[in-house]
Amino acid sequence: MAAGQRDLAGDDLEGKDGPLAKVGLPLALLYREYQAHLAAFTPSDSLLRVVPDEAGTSGALVLIEAVAVAEDPAVLIADLEALGIQDAAFFGRQVSGRLPILTIERLAALESLQFARPVMATTQQ
Repeated sequence: MAAGQRDLAGDDLEGKDGPLAKVGLPLALLYREYQAHLAAFTPSDSLLRVVPDEAGTSGALVLIEAVAVAEDPAVLIADLEALGIQDAAFFGRQVSGRLPILTIERLAALESLQFARPVMATTQQ
């Protein structure tokens, strides 16, 4: 509750000049609850490389490798950037980076994408 009130009133807890003042207490609390839920998310497959979004804007991120349909991955890179990919890097037609999990459905619909797969952690036995 204190975080929600700080979102409305700012650090001084007076007035309505906090970063979420325009949306009111119910939406501010919902936002904080949802962020807490996303932060506590653990995938059922422990080999998936899932990390929290340090910027706090996208929930959890998954490390992916994507392959462009075309030889030049520029269109795929632009499409992935529009989805919020972070730390994108490419080699040939392959693009890798950390993608917001909430955009996977939109990823699957990209015409510039041939296929994508998660980057899996390796284990030593």
